[in-house]
Amino acid sequence: MKNKFLSIDCGKANTKVIAYDPGSSDIRTSIIATNVAKPNALVALCKTGSHHTVKIESDDKEISGEWMIGATGGESTYSNSKKDMIHKIMTLTAIALVTDNGDTIIPSVGCPLSVFEDPDQKADLYNYLFTNGRVDITVDGDNRFYYIEKDKGLIFPESFGALFLYPDKFIGHTGIVDIGGLNLNASYFDSSRLVSDLCATEKLGCFSIVSAVRSRLNAFCDASF
Repeated sequence: MKNKFLSIDCGKANTKVIAYDPGSSDIRTSIIATNVAKPNALVALCKTGSHHTVKIESDDKEISGEWMIGATGGESTYSNSKKDMIHKIMTLTAIALVTDNGDTIIPSVGCPLSVFEDPDQKADLYNYLFTNGRVDITVDGDNRFYYIEKDKGLIFPESFGALFLYPDKFIGHTGIVDIGGLNLNASYFDSSRLVSDLCATEKLGCFSIVSAVRSRLNAFCDASF
């Protein structure tokens, strides 16, 4: 049983998680496709090497029960909000993949800039994704449990990782364009300080780009891409 810091990015295409144990400096990571479905024969045919069958025990009836995640036959979310059942299931499962039974975790999670600038929306998202205390989840038949210290967790604007990875790049005026699955975040920094008035979140992620290109090609080539 250890205390660990976790960073979770539940994207429209993939869910990424990294766990850091400050005692041993051990780092664990996992990436899994953001697909969720009730187990059935069709989904079973579409299993990939990184799929998992999970069972969540929760008072929240929306997420309680058995799920198959990461399988190609699962459902992705096309909601522009992170406050989505699929995001919640993926987040709780991702934590289980990089922790040991009894671990206490302090989570950090990203959100669109438009949400980060609104304290109520930001708190609402965080409270939706995480409960305080013990979480019980069965992953591939293995009973798992961990504890969340919700009050110590943090929420960051999406794309902020670059600020920590490349601090030398943020001297003076710097911009980041982060193209996600559904959203595009454009953030502007002045000597590492976020300038909120010059930032924007648009619904122009890669799924939107692919859809627009497909429509144009279909019309131009009289085809069906």
